[in-house]
Amino acid sequence: PLNERHKLLQSYQNFTQGLLFGTLLLVYSSLAEDSSRVCMITYRPNEEPGPDGRLHILTTYTKEEKFIVQTYSPYTVPGYDTRYATEAKIFRNGVFLESRVIFTDGRRCFILRTKGYHGLCELFTGGRFNNGIVNTTRVV
Repeated sequence: PLNERHKLLQSYQNFTQGLLFGTLLLVYSSLAEDSSRVCMITYRPNEEPGPDGRLHILTTYTKEEKFIVQTYSPYTVPGYDTRYATEAKIFRNGVFLESRVIFTDGRRCFILRTKGYHGLCELFTGGRFNNGIVNTTRVV
């Protein structure tokens, strides 16, 4: 098997492609006790400022039931094809940390790694809201 950072996997590690599901819901986290767990991410590509839009993130970091809104600025890992923006900084626990897409199938699965946050690995599933229900896959 290839290492998760192997260059041959870059076409499966496009951050923006993974976010185009509409809304991502957390299914699994490798960190049992997380004071800043990201529960849901919604990507809004046309929101100002910036050419890449904004992320609306529902997290356990604050007591408020509001989304944290941050500018989305993906970037390419050195040595990768510039068509694949593999990393972006995500707000966690009061700071912005580099997060890397390990895998996205472009449909429902999105695996995110944040090494600077206890080696965190998260599995999200995506779907569009439909009458208040999110269409997701069953994870076994």
